[in-house]
Amino acid sequence: MNEKQFKESLAGEIVLSKNPGTVMKKWRTLLKIQQVKLAKEMGINNVVLSDYEAGRRKNPTSEFVDNFVESLIKLEKSENNGENLDFYLQEGDTKEYFTTHEFFTGLKASAFIETIGGKVISVKDIIEDTQVFGYTLIESEKAIVETSAKNYLRIFGKTPMRALILREVHSGRSTMVALKVGKMVIELKPSMIVFHGISEKQVDPLAIKISESERIPIVITNKKIEDIKEALSEFE
Repeated sequence: MNEKQFKESLAGEIVLSKNPGTVMKKWRTLLKIQQVKLAKEMGINNVVLSDYEAGRRKNPTSEFVDNFVESLIKLEKSENNGENLDFYLQEGDTKEYFTTHEFFTGLKASAFIETIGGKVISVKDIIEDTQVFGYTLIESEKAIVETSAKNYLRIFGKTPMRALILREVHSGRSTMVALKVGKMVIELKPSMIVFHGISEKQVDPLAIKISESERIPIVITNKKIEDIKEALSEFE
């Protein structure tokens, strides 16, 4: 994806969203731009942008959205040297075993876990302060272990602040080892790991140990995948 395509994608996401203001806030947060600075760059009062993000103003005009997107990207380049933007411009092929889903706003980790019928079994202390902006459904433990470095990056979709839901997990050991190694290469880690279809007793102690050292919570769930996808679809 080039910069022009990214801008068009971002503008489209805002315009088509049921809650355009929350999408604006999400991307401002992901690109690490302060609201006051963005409003100044857009040439508007900060109250106006704040009202949109809080949902007090609805249906921004196309001119407003274009101004928002252009100003956001311009500031990201000047404030952060384009480092955050570069992540979203990376190319990659996730193939059939990765399916990424993005939320229109951040969702508290506790609400996400409740929605998927999950149980936290490690690093419980950071759940209340954690947000997820989407999730990636990975078809098997083997997929994350054997994937190339390029495809590994694409597991994180539009942001690493997401849940990775893995099916066909045996113990979670190889998954957590792969994540630890991957983090050393690209310095990214998810908000949480969800093991689907296994019990707490089946999770390998080494997986728990890596989870605790990397501060990545492990969640288990046995809720049907289709039910999970349906329940989470209201946030997309």
